[in-house]
Amino acid sequence: MGKLYGYAGKILRVNLTNQKIIIENLNEKYARDYIGGRGIIARIAWDELKPGVDPFSPDNKLIFMTGPLTGILSPGSGRTALGGIAPQVYPRPWFTRSNSGGRFGPELKYCGFDGIIIEGASEKPVYLWIHDERQADILDAENLWGMDTFTTQRELAKIHGSETISIAIGPAGERLARIATINSGSGNAFGQGGFGAVMGSKKLKAIAVTSKRNAKEVNETGILEVADPKRLFKLWQKTLKLLQGGKAIPEEHLPTSYDGVEIKYPRKFHACTHACPGLCSRGRFIWSSFMWKDLPSKVFHVNESGTTMCIGPYFMGFETEAAAPAHVKWSLEFADGLVVKNLSDKLGINQWDFIGGIALAMFLCRCKGLKTEKDLGLDCPINPNDPNFWAKMLYMAAYRQGIGDYIAEGTARAAEKLGIPDELVPHVTCGYTEHGAGRGVWGFFEYPYWIVGALLWATDNRDPFADTGHTYPRIIYGTHYVGPLKPEQLKNLVRRLWGTEEAIAEGYEGKVAPAIWMQNRGCLTSSLPTDDYCFPIVASSFTEDGFGDPSLEAQLYAAVTGIEYTAEQLDKIGERIFNLERAIAVREGRTRKDDERVIPFFKRPNWTRRVTLDEEKFKKLLDEYYKARGWDPETGWPLKEKLLELGLDYVANELYKKRY
Repeated sequence: MGKLYGYAGKILRVNLTNQKIIIENLNEKYARDYIGGRGIIARIAWDELKPGVDPFSPDNKLIFMTGPLTGILSPGSGRTALGGIAPQVYPRPWFTRSNSGGRFGPELKYCGFDGIIIEGASEKPVYLWIHDERQADILDAENLWGMDTFTTQRELAKIHGSETISIAIGPAGERLARIATINSGSGNAFGQGGFGAVMGSKKLKAIAVTSKRNAKEVNETGILEVADPKRLFKLWQKTLKLLQGGKAIPEEHLPTSYDGVEIKYPRKFHACTHACPGLCSRGRFIWSSFMWKDLPSKVFHVNESGTTMCIGPYFMGFETEAAAPAHVKWSLEFADGLVVKNLSDKLGINQWDFIGGIALAMFLCRCKGLKTEKDLGLDCPINPNDPNFWAKMLYMAAYRQGIGDYIAEGTARAAEKLGIPDELVPHVTCGYTEHGAGRGVWGFFEYPYWIVGALLWATDNRDPFADTGHTYPRIIYGTHYVGPLKPEQLKNLVRRLWGTEEAIAEGYEGKVAPAIWMQNRGCLTSSLPTDDYCFPIVASSFTEDGFGDPSLEAQLYAAVTGIEYTAEQLDKIGERIFNLERAIAVREGRTRKDDERVIPFFKRPNWTRRVTLDEEKFKKLLDEYYKARGWDPETGWPLKEKLLELGLDYVANELYKKRY
């Protein structure tokens, strides 16, 4: 098939049961057909993860995978994908995905590997050390077991050198908390899915990577080569112009307050991923990946440093929308909030599930007078304005103490055990809490926009907004790197992207096209990879018409690999990946009934205009979605002819032969 530019060409397979390490060749057909990252993970999962595997069984696998753009100076290309049977999923765990930014993926490529497959389980704590050129060892981790993620990373850097980049689990993962994360650095994490608990079940404390080469040196060795470096550099410049206007972000853009609390501390921009071109929100918001240094916490009596990303700043403050079931508001002094945020990272706890899930549910419940502290098994007041309350809850969850044993199980299971009414629990479906659904921490997301969100939630196997749905609010509200678009710019943009202004208009019409487009493109984002906060660049504040360049992913892929695909051809590969993931779900027993489990959540009034989902119209919208996808509207299965069209013959043969 010719040279595989952009790939290291090897996968590391580690069996923890028999302590064997095997270096395998990357399947070149998989690379061509599924790109990398999320796509190749799905292909391996189809081959190796059979239905009914328990997430904590040695038969479960952790599949870490980079893509052809990883480790190369391709914009926003530092993310790493992960897949396996996820313990967070409710009511029955199934295969899904997670991903993380940071430097782990690039350093893995510099050591000569595109991915790692972890299988089996060790009898005692171990960690995996990957180093030099394609070398790996399973080492004893008895002395690391019990440490938090920050301390673990520091210890591994002492042992193997300051160049070492690690991912690690904390006490939550060791105790098999279903919301346990796998962390790297101060704020990067494989956050969703509970994969930290899978590592804990395998007694795998960490994976450390030590590469002493940079991207240029790796290219010179031949381990990792780019087909057209000059073209790649020009595309980097083009990306910067679309995202930042090709200029430095002025100091006056930096926020001076958050939730009414003055920010009087120095900070600097901190990219959450390798080769970041975007600097999220151009500094307009506090969650723009800032690095904070030596903030004095009056409550905890420490000087705290760290980053603020994603939902992390919600530890500092949050307020529900006007039409929420109850008014909840909290505000911590910024330094105290940073200590609490770092504590959740150290313990290895999913912040999205903790803040936006069970904590918010408890606060709503308490505000409505439905549950007292005693009812919830607490020996302290429920006071979100007290940093010590947050710290205590995090410790209890990580160490499974008292009510923390329930919280460690995730919002859906915890709320069920605590008897919190469903209408106050921001659980959308399959164990994941509100995100892009207008009834929780994203309560601002208005009708009709959450109709598209409902379609994404109904047909994905996890929270879809973490890696798929960001494009939609980005153009509507002017978030991330895009300033608010003019009304005419927005209308023209959605017509060019999705063929109709109805994609953002009142009503249920026109909502299928953006949902399918974002799902297909989201598969590519996590397979190439590119950072979904930046890509696809559908809009720009620095072009006359507000339009970006959605074909940039195809151009970057061509510059790195030498393979010329149009944007439409790449989207077809995204469609293949999404249908393969759907087939895995079908093999695990998923049907249309599972998709419709989102309906009760969306029938609650949303938190701005109190609009509720019209069940009959939404079911018709699902019919339209299934037909557009080439799926059976009755069962939600991909039709055999669609699978064959996408080159998924092996899937069609198994599904329709065995009739799962």
